[in-house]
Amino acid sequence: MEGAVQTLYVCALEKILEHWSPDQRLCYWEIVEQFERDKSHLMHRLKREDQARLERLTENMEKYMQKEGEALFKEGLSMGLSLGRLPQ
Repeated sequence: MEGAVQTLYVCALEKILEHWSPDQRLCYWEIVEQFERDKSHLMHRLKREDQARLERLTENMEKYMQKEGEALFKEGLSMGLSLGRLPQ
């Protein structure tokens, strides 16, 4: 079952931007670009040991957000399946 849920999750991620308005997509990409610029700027200013710490922090944040997103997706999927079973 986990493989099927993961496949649904990946498909949802791939399609999500298609459902956003042009303004939402623009805002999203602006945030992504600003994050990359800020991170690059910080990396150049930090000492090597602090660069490694920032990189580790960023990687952990990405993992955390991925796990949180997967958990929320599974909860939403579960709710949708439950609602789908209700008599109409």
